[in-house]
Amino acid sequence: MARAPAGACARPEELEKLSVQWHAAIVPGTVASGLGSNIDPVVDYDADDWWYRTSFPAPPGTRFRLRFDGLATLAQVWLNGREILSSQNMFVAHRIDVT
Repeated sequence: MARAPAGACARPEELEKLSVQWHAAIVPGTVASGLGSNIDPVVDYDADDWWYRTSFPAPPGTRFRLRFDGLATLAQVWLNGREILSSQNMFVAHRIDVT
């Protein structure tokens, strides 16, 4: 995961111009848990945009679905440069066929 100033990037490829610092993410988890943050200090994680990235093998002929449970209230999901999901409710689970 990486932090970017709010609104600085509209698409994943725009992150390259910002030279963001990538951190290992704990999934499922939160930004704070991924950063190993102490819960005592007051930090406004909502003041920035948080980007996650991963890769996975996709052998030909294999059916793949991505499952998202508990995304942040406002979230977009991209796969290979194409937006595949826009979510506005953290209580709605999503399954996307990406075969």
